[in-house]
Amino acid sequence: TQPYDDYADNGKSGVNYNFIPRENYLFETVIKYGDLEQEMVAKTRANYLADLQASAALNIAIDFNRFYMKGVDGLENYGIINQPNLPSAIVAATVTVGGGTHTEWSYKTGAQIYDDIVAMISDMSARSGGHVGLDTKYKLVVGTAVYAQLIKQNSLGTETVIGMIKRSLPNLEVVVSPEYDDDASADSGV
Repeated sequence: TQPYDDYADNGKSGVNYNFIPRENYLFETVIKYGDLEQEMVAKTRANYLADLQASAALNIAIDFNRFYMKGVDGLENYGIINQPNLPSAIVAATVTVGGGTHTEWSYKTGAQIYDDIVAMISDMSARSGGHVGLDTKYKLVVGTAVYAQLIKQNSLGTETVIGMIKRSLPNLEVVVSPEYDDDASADSGV
């Protein structure tokens, strides 16, 4: 910016895009059936062709989701779990249980899990320079095994973690994703 002047030509704004190249991965599935096969199934009054099409669509949807989560191994094609250009992960607080230190929610109390979620939102707000706040819509994506930890109760036994989230963080939506349970393939592509 610059001070206002009717004939000034300075103080310009612009953008600089950085498009990172990604390799495409094309995939397909095939439906294969014969007339005799279809005729035999038709006697049961099942819609064989429609069921085959639904099966193909489900297979494509499953792979599509897997590629968006983990990318494709051997290509410059990343998913949300292994994207190298994302900021570093927020590490959960450590607790000492049975002589060992742990960050997993299975070792934590309901209050400690809730504190991890609050710390995550606080960290995102700080990283964004305050552009992300409590009024921002969030999605907390957790694996199926971790999801059950959200029903742990606070230290008084009066409210679950999911209840505290809904009450104090109404813009936070919890989404369950089975791909987050697969620790062995989280660092490598499909």
